[in-house]
Amino acid sequence: MRWLALLYLVSSANALLTYKPNIVDTYYVDDARITRDNPYFNGSETVSSLIYEQNRQQALNVYDLDRKVKKTVNNIAVECYDSLHCDTTLNDVEQRFLSLYASMVESSGYEDIGEEYSIGLIRDKTKEGLMGRFTKAYTINEDGTFTTIHMTFWIRLTRGYGNNREYVFSGLTDYQLTVAMMELSLHERAHYDVTNYDPEEGHCDWYQAWYNSLIHRGIRKLEDYKKLTLFVVEDAAFSSANDSVAVIWIVVIVLLVAGLATCYLCATREAKKTSDNLAPTVAFSRVSRSFLNGQP
Repeated sequence: MRWLALLYLVSSANALLTYKPNIVDTYYVDDARITRDNPYFNGSETVSSLIYEQNRQQALNVYDLDRKVKKTVNNIAVECYDSLHCDTTLNDVEQRFLSLYASMVESSGYEDIGEEYSIGLIRDKTKEGLMGRFTKAYTINEDGTFTTIHMTFWIRLTRGYGNNREYVFSGLTDYQLTVAMMELSLHERAHYDVTNYDPEEGHCDWYQAWYNSLIHRGIRKLEDYKKLTLFVVEDAAFSSANDSVAVIWIVVIVLLVAGLATCYLCATREAKKTSDNLAPTVAFSRVSRSFLNGQP
């Protein structure tokens, strides 16, 4: 009851909503809770904790591999840390990475995604091995076709909460970050492509063959993906190691400027002091010369 009351209050205040998807793919790494169940149709997957914030004022730009904006995504889904911590705010780093994720999801396919979709941020503390997810809710029409109600591509960017929160992709080189983001994007894009034709073919030979095709195609454009990565996230926006280097350079520049300013002030004061000392001497010399020459 407490969870339902909290959900109602949050929904009323921020226009949030939940939905139960027909399709749930989960992308786990390093998680002891992984079972042998098919993660695509795992009935134990908790979907009631998925919280969505619709129509954000700050839309995400979706770029192509030429780094040009091709569309924007207004719907961003933010998952709660748990039932008591439901922060739906996004900082600049998170928005940049979500933009990069959406850009790679779009760019990795053979065709553009014509349907509306959301980009989801995974924050659940109880499943920190969950790095990505693809969810889709749909209805079946009388003619056997499917109509999508809601669709989301998810990604985890942080682990922990509060002061213990850390970025998942920090400390990676340019290529490591590019490959990590590209592989996850291609994985979830393959789920979209395959289930777009048959919702029941989530983890099958067809999916695997399609994913293989996308990854081979993506590898051949790795340099373009790297340029896109650096363009969107501005290289070291999240890396603690690179941040340290940046701080060192800032300190060096500040010290250098301060040193030059000090030298300039000292030189100016010294010149003024010399001028002040010379002025009386020159005047006295002129007076003395005039007096010696008998001039008033």
